[in-house]
Amino acid sequence: MGSMYGNQMGNGSMYGFSNNGSQMNMGSMYSQGGMGSLYGLGGMGSMYRPVGSMYGMGGAGQTSAYNFAAQWGSLANMSQQTGEMSEDGRRSSISGKGGFGKNSKITTEDLCPNIGTFEDGRPIKRSGKRGGNRLYSKDKNDTTAPVVTSSSQASAMTIKRKTSGSSFQSAATRSTGTTATTKDGKTRAKVPANFDVHTLLVVGQDKGSYVTVRDPNAVVFQSGGKKETFECDEALEQTSDSEDVDSVLLSGLRGNWFGGHNSSLLVAAGKGKTEASYNLARGFIDTCLQRLETNEKDASTVFDITITMCAIKNGDTGKDLLGSGDYKKLKLASSPIYGPCLNDLTTKTTKKSAETLKVFNGGLSAAKDKKDIICAFLVLKQIKKVGSGTEVHLSSLCVALFQEEVANLVSLKDKSSSSPHKLFRYALGGPSVCCSALCVSNSDEKARDGLEAERKVREVKNREPRSGNVKKFIGYTEKEIARQKEKLSSASDSEKKSIEKRVASMESMVKDAQEMQDNPEKTAPKGYAM
Repeated sequence: MGSMYGNQMGNGSMYGFSNNGSQMNMGSMYSQGGMGSLYGLGGMGSMYRPVGSMYGMGGAGQTSAYNFAAQWGSLANMSQQTGEMSEDGRRSSISGKGGFGKNSKITTEDLCPNIGTFEDGRPIKRSGKRGGNRLYSKDKNDTTAPVVTSSSQASAMTIKRKTSGSSFQSAATRSTGTTATTKDGKTRAKVPANFDVHTLLVVGQDKGSYVTVRDPNAVVFQSGGKKETFECDEALEQTSDSEDVDSVLLSGLRGNWFGGHNSSLLVAAGKGKTEASYNLARGFIDTCLQRLETNEKDASTVFDITITMCAIKNGDTGKDLLGSGDYKKLKLASSPIYGPCLNDLTTKTTKKSAETLKVFNGGLSAAKDKKDIICAFLVLKQIKKVGSGTEVHLSSLCVALFQEEVANLVSLKDKSSSSPHKLFRYALGGPSVCCSALCVSNSDEKARDGLEAERKVREVKNREPRSGNVKKFIGYTEKEIARQKEKLSSASDSEKKSIEKRVASMESMVKDAQEMQDNPEKTAPKGYAM
């Protein structure tokens, strides 16, 4: 597709038609063959490689079939109004100071287009960590050289981490029995090198025998004299609900988030394991923040976390867990850089592990209905001095807690009309690294429901996450604005109106991004209403 916006503007749609001539189905956000990412199929990694088309997916000397497609959705359908008031008279929590910013209107059909199939992309070298290249500064006794493709990638964040047996070589593709032996002789799972949804099964040791860990990549469910094996990407035993979950999948997910990429953690629970699922999420967030705090000075990087939380009921209504009020219709939104978010929710900005956990625990306490999906978005802003300039990275972590309602997880996977699947379009089927975890007791005779849910979710193939580099985003978008303006001289009157509207929308959003780049410590991340 020569134009970012499709073949002859596609009957008024910003993106028009796909390269096979069929109109793209943008509603579900899951279909393949959609638009290319701003950074190419390879996300941040591909952006820095000489891939022929600066904006596309092809290899060296190859022109992308998709070219530059908007990373941030339909600009043609956005108004120029900012700071819009919500229906109840409150200024959006995504607006202005102290939260996300609510800006213009975007239709669900055009927002955040698909980025083509993973199979068409060029493979990248993997370190074995989820999120691609290693962005950690290693322990002084660890002589392993970090793997990076450019200084730009490595500069997103430098994180010191404990040396443990969780560093493994990558697997070229998913396979059963993907394990490695650590220095202390333990057999642990390895992180697959693909971007499929990866599953983590945590089996509580509660004096039962219904569920047993067969090996690091499988558990066995036994009931009524029958045995059934459920394969996964990592299986662990847990002696108590409060025990830390030492997972290679979670370690890789953390590295991906720190690397400036969209990340997702979905956690479900079997009977009696809701608190264990909460603790898994708490432990992950706590470890992330402790690492960020420890390395802030060493990496010359300033960071903060912007948090929103809600309890979702019936797919389209939710309760603000950090504010007041009852359930109301969800205001879906999305950022051009870090992906899905929600408007009209209270936001909290934190910099310390203790205060972040306080906010998160407060949200959990406010969630009263055990059938709701508890959803939290934590947007990490990283500001790093690079030479005489500054690099700003924005990356979102979506944490979803399904409690004991494992059927809700399957509904999202199946894109049921009664589920909030559009809100989770990155986590399941989109450009995000996703870990789906299940906490289950070995004494749960109905554990099969949760295990089967994870097996189904494991079928989902995600795509490589995009870069959260604000400066790169601005640069490429400005080039596309210039290209669109060049088309005005030869455009018809109707085409000129469409192009002018599109350019105005892009310029407005570039202005927002430039404000973040110029004054990142005082500028809040902004999402755009769908």
